[in-house]
Amino acid sequence: MSLSTHYLACRKGDLSTIEQILPSLSLDEINQIEPNGSTSLHAACFFNHPQIVKLLLKHGASRTVLNKYGNTPLQEAITDEIKELFYRKAADAQGRFTTDLTPDAMEWVSVENGIYGWRNKQKISGMNVVKAADCITHDKRFCNAADMNKIKYFLDKARQTQDPHWLLKAYTAGADLCRSINKSLASSPSDIYASFMEEDFYSFVGCFFHHEALKKYRYSGKCYRGLKLAREDFESNYKPGGQLLIKPFMSTSKLRSVAENFALSPSDDPNTLSVLCIYTIPERTLLFRDNVALNISSISEYPHEQEVLILPYTSLTILTASHILSGLIEIEFEWFSFMQYQK
Repeated sequence: MSLSTHYLACRKGDLSTIEQILPSLSLDEINQIEPNGSTSLHAACFFNHPQIVKLLLKHGASRTVLNKYGNTPLQEAITDEIKELFYRKAADAQGRFTTDLTPDAMEWVSVENGIYGWRNKQKISGMNVVKAADCITHDKRFCNAADMNKIKYFLDKARQTQDPHWLLKAYTAGADLCRSINKSLASSPSDIYASFMEEDFYSFVGCFFHHEALKKYRYSGKCYRGLKLAREDFESNYKPGGQLLIKPFMSTSKLRSVAENFALSPSDDPNTLSVLCIYTIPERTLLFRDNVALNISSISEYPHEQEVLILPYTSLTILTASHILSGLIEIEFEWFSFMQYQK
């Protein structure tokens, strides 16, 4: 078999040919593995053609396809100029690994209402992957979303394979999708057990709790996230022993430096504190039926961020809260189960 025209143009650095034919190519064609075991994006990276790399990424070329050597396109890049094209925009990255924790996104809980998170997971677990993909595809809120072409490509793969890891790729690929899903989850009732209707994003979220295909991504250990927190909220609520329920997905990183850099970003509000959150997911959770946290660095379109995704309706308890020399406040959390109180 011969190499495709667009692959040869990417390898040679023929920008005019790429500009001409790229709009007519499907993402399957852009991402296809050529007979030599490479993709167009791998070739453009290896042969140092930054303008072509930029065009391919703009048109949705996947950052995570492996060539015959087991390398991603980023790993084939030979210059810093090309490597920087693969990094998420600073504003989008900051929004992913640091946040202003809104009151809607979490709820301080007690023994009486702590079981809500577990009940919610049981109610929506086991949703159909095809239905979850359809939920996003037909949602009018995403008609003009950035990266929707790439998101639809991943959703089509989810339908074809019924593998939820493609849903995770869609989630990590688009900032608009990520924000809308988490905004909806944050504003949902803490207890959806009695009032739940199969609408909005529950069918999407429900695919991730029990699916067998996701067990290999389970994570235990420490992960980090930056947080901007009102001084009054910190002083009133963030005390050792406090317990809370997180309703949305929560992106964290295995790399402390990723979250720390974003946490230290300046704020216009003098009453806002910069906080580094440290989450410990115990090893025993790997044996549970429910997924708690997923290491999605090999799934994400931005693998260098070393993302760990903590799933919705996760309960946490505060271990310590202290000031450190860098000016940050450091809060240590650990996964917590209210099921121990159930008889």
